[in-house]
Amino acid sequence: MKILIAISDSFCANFIKGQGRYLKEQGHEVVIVSGPGIEVDRLEETEKVRVIRVNFAREISPFKDLFALKEVVKIIRMEKPDVINAGNPKTGFLFSLAHVLFPKIPLIFTLRGVRSDTLFGIKKRIVKFTEYLSCNLADKVIAISPSLRDHAINIKIARKDKCVVLSKGSSNGIDLNHYSLNANIKESASTLLTKHELDESVFKLLFVGRLTKDKGIEELIDAFDKCIELGANMKLILVGPIEMQDPLQEDYYTKLNN
Repeated sequence: MKILIAISDSFCANFIKGQGRYLKEQGHEVVIVSGPGIEVDRLEETEKVRVIRVNFAREISPFKDLFALKEVVKIIRMEKPDVINAGNPKTGFLFSLAHVLFPKIPLIFTLRGVRSDTLFGIKKRIVKFTEYLSCNLADKVIAISPSLRDHAINIKIARKDKCVVLSKGSSNGIDLNHYSLNANIKESASTLLTKHELDESVFKLLFVGRLTKDKGIEELIDAFDKCIELGANMKLILVGPIEMQDPLQEDYYTKLNN
């Protein structure tokens, strides 16, 4: 079976890490469609999967989206996959539109969140409509948690009969062996603590993800500042890219730089 997995941004390669290798071990052919970047380059090298790079625009961009849609249609026509899994909002939308032309190829949309929840005004309505199309044009929607499934159904972007949760829900599962302490991890941790002048005994609050407004970074920094005011001995560590499509207020960038 040929399985096509689609993500719009290289950063999202972390969401599907290990899937290509596992599916290949089960005898399937795997093709990944992704925006270009370091993360997907690394995935291609370590998991020995074929990657087709397409320049997707993360935000709504009619001209760029139309061009990307033409590329998606071209890829589906050339690759002739047996099943497609679109794994984020932009690929979910574009592959759902393309699915109209290829109705016999099963399309799965993996729902990892509802972006319209964080937007306002006309942009919220437009994004919510694209989410509705993604969920309803796909043959099956996999929500990564029971609460997300319930929410998507309640706000009427997904149908109850189409939207499912695998087991108890997860974006990509957790490899517990990856997080087991060993000498190399301890050494790397010690190096990081020294590099960033962090006391090992200090309580550390860690965030990993995109540093954008919709991720609650401003609220997290405010809560941290409040804890410091109350005398807490702790450090806030933020790990991830700063994206200006959904910027923080300027004073928060000043705090980050300090």
